[in-house]
Amino acid sequence: MKKMFLSLLCFVFAIPAAVSAHAPSDAEFKYIEGKKMLIITIEHKVRNEKSHYINDIKIRLNGKEVITQKASVQTDKEVQKIAYVIPDIKEGDEVELSAECSIMGRKNFTYNVKTVEKKTEKKEEKKPGR
Repeated sequence: MKKMFLSLLCFVFAIPAAVSAHAPSDAEFKYIEGKKMLIITIEHKVRNEKSHYINDIKIRLNGKEVITQKASVQTDKEVQKIAYVIPDIKEGDEVELSAECSIMGRKNFTYNVKTVEKKTEKKEEKKPGR
């Protein structure tokens, strides 16, 4: 009887954690060409971003793993925001993102790189007579 009660008690406490655990729901990508920067926003709504967060992030560029990152907290209760400079990235490449929840669930996303913003360095204009 005691074993059954302890098993039931463990089960009851495990249900809320399992119910609230979930894989990321969506990801938004933004590529800034001049900086070779990829900005990713991973949607993962949680109650406490310090105990329930995206803990494992992997980025593949054209099938080759280029980034692996471990995290110990989420940016906020709605999303995990990350930004990477990837020297080899260019328009037309395929980026694969794998994001894992610290409690339970992993989801993969694919993005075909397209320029949404171009950053160029400003050249100083020389004023006449100087």
